Amino acid sequence: MELYAIILAAQLLGSKNLHGTIYTDYLGAVTVTHNPSLLRSMSRKANLSLYSFLIAHLALHPGILLAHVKAHGPTLKMDQWTRHQWGNHHVDKVAKNDNLAFCEAHISWPAQHLEDLIKAHHHWHWVTADGYLSLEPLRQTLRRQSHLSYMTQRDGYRAKGGAPPKWQEAHMGLIEHVWHPNKLSLSKRASTHRIVYEKGWHGGNRAKSPSPNGDDDTWGACGLCGEPDSQNHWIRSCQFEGVSVGNQTRKTTGYAPASLKKFATSTVKPSTPRGKLSAT
Repeated sequence: MELYAIILAAQLLGSKNLHGTIYTDYLGAVTVTHNPSLLRSMSRKANLSLYSFLIAHLALHPGILLAHVKAHGPTLKMDQWTRHQWGNHHVDKVAKNDNLAFCEAHISWPAQHLEDLIKAHHHWHWVTADGYLSLEPLRQTLRRQSHLSYMTQRDGYRAKGGAPPKWQEAHMGLIEHVWHPNKLSLSKRASTHRIVYEKGWHGGNRAKSPSPNGDDDTWGACGLCGEPDSQNHWIRSCQFEGVSVGNQTRKTTGYAPASLKKFATSTVKPSTPRGKLSAT
């Protein structure tokens, strides 16, 4: 919202042919407006349409300037405050809807008015389903929508099995910190996605595809004991004789016995590739 506030201030000054300096702690806006050529390299950056409008507006009104003011520090640890820091502190309180910071004639300005101005200036723009400007880069929008579509599809598979949805609202921020997918090659990224989302070719994932033998009712079941399959099932609770003994040994010692690894590579259900995965 900081960019919207700067645009509003510049728009109000320009509409009355007034001059002045707009102080802000938003260094990015100040940098771009002081170096308009940077806009050429911002095609994949967020808020492109806002920056474009702001630079064009300031070019029409050279008496309106932007200046950076250092953000105030901890309120109780500052012996001296500059006038600009006091102003920044006051604006922060207004932005947080602190009624004590409002003036007697407080005015709330609708963002839609500013967006209409920006749309009129920036003819090539993207909007959301609600008609608001889409301020994130197009590539990021497509990536996010593709991800949401995939998650919706996964919840559809769960719904067919009578399970409630869980994937659409899942927060995937931890994946970036653990795997750093944006820094991986395409092949490694694909492998990472399979590990994160699939976690093995168990019954829950087999059920998404039709059975090669036409027995869809049992295709999603454990190929060894016939119970509903999942990663948790074949690691911890499968009661098939060889797997059960091996799981108990693993719980006791922390290691899977060699007999279980050998058994996993020679599963009794050849059409179930789960055994190969569980051997790794």
